[in-house]
Amino acid sequence: MTERQHIHQRRFVRASLFGGALILIAFGLFFVWLHPPTDDSYYPKCTLHKYTGLHCPGCGLTRSVFSLLHGEVLQALAYNLLWPIVLPIMVWGIGTSLWNQFFPRYEVNFRLPSALLAVWPWVLMITLLAFGILRNIPAYPFDLLAPHELK
Repeated sequence: MTERQHIHQRRFVRASLFGGALILIAFGLFFVWLHPPTDDSYYPKCTLHKYTGLHCPGCGLTRSVFSLLHGEVLQALAYNLLWPIVLPIMVWGIGTSLWNQFFPRYEVNFRLPSALLAVWPWVLMITLLAFGILRNIPAYPFDLLAPHELK
């Protein structure tokens, strides 16, 4: 196998994996759109909340995604404030990475400074930890961070 054939084979495998992942994500979003998350639905329950009563940073994600898919942005924010804010950042980062991988001639040249890239994982970890702690404080305004229905 020549080097050129090897490169085309790798691109085909990557594109196939990417396409498969997109199909799975689309199916998952369609499933969530069709089936509202309720107490008696198929969705897994948060183990931390089940055994301790505490809300992890991910509590309310499925309900938040369901609300976003149905155009209820404020309700999505009430279920999980962090998810709809982080979602556009994740989509941009993953999208530009994939674009640059598959279309290197038309590379998007948006690069974060190396100092920011070095601290990004720490910022994300501290943000998730702080959000997880603050949403469990049973006092106003922190109790608004816990998943809740809007009135």
